[in-house]
Amino acid sequence: MNFQTIPPIETADQLLDIAFRGMNEALTAYKTKKLSGTAIENAKVIAKERIKTMSGILIKRTKGILESFPSFDSLPELYQALIKALIDYVALKKALGSLNWAVKAHGEMAKKYLINVSKTKDRKRIEALIKEYYGRASSIAKQVKKELVFLAEVRNILRKLPDIKDMPTITLYGFPNVGKTTVLKHLTGANAKISSYPFTTQKINVGYTTIQNMKYQLLDVPGILNREKMNEIEMIADITLELAGEKVIFIIDPTEEYPLEQQERLYKKVKKMRKDVLVYISKADIAEKDMVEGLKKKYNAVSSLPAVTASSFFRLKAKID
Repeated sequence: MNFQTIPPIETADQLLDIAFRGMNEALTAYKTKKLSGTAIENAKVIAKERIKTMSGILIKRTKGILESFPSFDSLPELYQALIKALIDYVALKKALGSLNWAVKAHGEMAKKYLINVSKTKDRKRIEALIKEYYGRASSIAKQVKKELVFLAEVRNILRKLPDIKDMPTITLYGFPNVGKTTVLKHLTGANAKISSYPFTTQKINVGYTTIQNMKYQLLDVPGILNREKMNEIEMIADITLELAGEKVIFIIDPTEEYPLEQQERLYKKVKKMRKDVLVYISKADIAEKDMVEGLKKKYNAVSSLPAVTASSFFRLKAKID
């Protein structure tokens, strides 16, 4: 699912500026035409054109914003869960409902004033009706002002979500700064930023690799501290682990930046999910050798010894089936 195609969301003022500008441009072009009716008939024709053009632009632009968002209830389960964790879902539904109301209101208001213009026989009254229509149309646009700002924020959040495909998937999981992004880079060649600070991975990094003639999608999720109250980053990791794929590479850092006991407790939690879990021991070249060997035997794990080299990742790939 790719949310990058959602275009920028205009504010209420921007929508009105676009509508007034478009109406004036259309009116200028229309006035070049020779009108054959009486003065009052011609005034009505021009007035109707102004209303039709302005309402048409407002309806088209507002409807376009609505249609740029996906049908959230029909999204894959993973995306539904991520969106509900990151966004006020009730407010999102209400905002989209408000825009749907605005589309209908613009149409009904234009219809009402087109009828009123048709019925009048006074040119001054026609001008008064046009001014009234501008005010009513502006009021409708401004009534969804807050909703448009909120939807612009939602767009920014959605565009940060990765394009996770429906295909065989392996999730890279573990505490912060244990080396998940390094594993992703070496297994897939994905150009993810790597640094030595916890929570460097602020979102899900995605890469692809072929293992034993099977193409896999690898997800490098944010590090998690295995605590009851999670922050937003950790919720993303937990949801992705639960709903994306059946295979997990669980990465243990034996240098104990985070206590080994806590890392093993998190491992047991993952195992309870009935996932196919493979353990990779990172930073083995700077850890105590006996500890690394003990972990390898305990979990039938692959380590980064003799260092982070192609051979260690070849062994890791060989364990995946």
